[in-house]
Amino acid sequence: LLLRIDPDLVIVSNDETPLSLSVNATLKKTAKPLLEMTLIRLSEYPAAFMRMGKLLGRESRAGKLSDYTRKTLAEAAKTVAAIPPGKRVTVYYAEGADGLRTECDISRHNELIELAGGINVHRCTARNLFGMEQVSMEQVLLYDPEVILTMDRGFHRRVFKDPRWKRVRAVRNGKVYRIPDQPSNWFDRPPTFMRLIGLKWLLNCFYPQQYHHDIVKEAQDFFLLFLGIKVPDAEMKKIIYDRNP
Repeated sequence: LLLRIDPDLVIVSNDETPLSLSVNATLKKTAKPLLEMTLIRLSEYPAAFMRMGKLLGRESRAGKLSDYTRKTLAEAAKTVAAIPPGKRVTVYYAEGADGLRTECDISRHNELIELAGGINVHRCTARNLFGMEQVSMEQVLLYDPEVILTMDRGFHRRVFKDPRWKRVRAVRNGKVYRIPDQPSNWFDRPPTFMRLIGLKWLLNCFYPQQYHHDIVKEAQDFFLLFLGIKVPDAEMKKIIYDRNP
């Protein structure tokens, strides 16, 4: 397929996951020019935007995207810095249909929790870059997090009715948030520029009193800038809140 398309340039990730390494090794055999980009952490995006803007002759647009990214990260850091460490929310990232897979606190998949000032309750060393560490219900009960995040619709729908999960503080207090996923996931899997609005959404979930922003308006502005799409209020509210209690 790649040979049929015959691109002038191929952009690849250099994040050194097994998949990326395998793909890159294959692409290098095609003799096509390769541009390696590092896009693991959000702090790497401003430089990547500017690099692509220069390459494509879109420096002005690249500057806007880069500035938005820097401003978002700075705003998040300022908000979090004002919250005493002892007042920061504890968070469990529930993955899988049963919610019993999660990420270590130092995992790349945990970045938004860290940037938004949350404390990941699952402290460990990841076995691999993929993550999805298996945990038990007993561990979750011991962690007793204040907030639970999930991207699984089925789990989010069931968790408030499950007697075991009802014993967890986040469930009792209605603080189980399903991560928005339109047009792609705002948090992880895949980790894209959508994490920028995901960071704002997460700050709003964690610290609504300290983060004084209209998240619907913020998301509308983001969609317009990055995607060129005007999203009506009702539609954006559905994207953000439809399956959140």
